[in-house]
Amino acid sequence: MQRRNVRSPETVASPTRRCYPPVGEYREMRAEAANTLITEGDETMKRSFRWVAGPAVLMTAIACASQGGAIGTTEAPGPSDAAPADAPPAAAAPADDAPTPTSGASASVYSGVYTAAQADRGDATQSRECAACHSSNDWAAGRVLGGFSGRSAYDLVSHIRNTMPMDAPGRLTMEQYTDIVAFIFELNDIPAGDSELEPNEEALRMVEIEYRR
Repeated sequence: MQRRNVRSPETVASPTRRCYPPVGEYREMRAEAANTLITEGDETMKRSFRWVAGPAVLMTAIACASQGGAIGTTEAPGPSDAAPADAPPAAAAPADDAPTPTSGASASVYSGVYTAAQADRGDATQSRECAACHSSNDWAAGRVLGGFSGRSAYDLVSHIRNTMPMDAPGRLTMEQYTDIVAFIFELNDIPAGDSELEPNEEALRMVEIEYRR
């Protein structure tokens, strides 16, 4: 018969057992742990809220202040913004052909400033150079001199020189243009004299044009 080795209860290892607290104590421990987590979570959320909400509140306050300043206040218009007072009307610029008093003129056109021979030369020149566009009657009866009354003979000579002949203004000599002006004087019954109208600016500026009807 085979003999078994019998160990005493003290030498036999008892199986490992897990030790759990009583049910009531276990529930209290779970509740305490849960409260701790909630408290820590609240603190974390509070800190996060402070970090996020703080700058947001500040930006909102700045935006509101800016809008309030733009909407609630209105700057008074400065002197430059005020509506300008009615300014007096500007004087109209004189027309190019408007008569302009001549300063320094010492001789009236009625004092015999041209000769009959000079007027004849002017008639011949205008018949050759000007008759194709207009007749000599266009220069009579004050049609030209009326617009130059009070101005110098040089103004009339310059006007004709700058506009005629129409196909080539300025093509004639200064003497030829001056002869044509002498012919215009004759057409308007201005008496001739013993001295010719000199074809230079200084002499022509000394003669003031008048037209007497």
